[in-house]
Amino acid sequence: MTASVNIVVGSHVWVEDPVDAWIDGEVSRINGLEVHVHTTKGKTVVANMSKVFQRILDLHLEV
Repeated sequence: MTASVNIVVGSHVWVEDPVDAWIDGEVSRINGLEVHVHTTKGKTVVANMSKVFQRILDLHLEV
């Protein structure tokens, strides 16, 4: 897996978590290479940009 270079505030991402391995969330702030992610578990994780990966949202297709 490689980090995405298109991560901006509002991006949906995966970020490493010591308890859950990977957790999804939304980028709330970027300060240089420091990315603040508000996770779906309700906490904020601060990680290096190289450790944050863009999440492809599930698409629900109607048949």
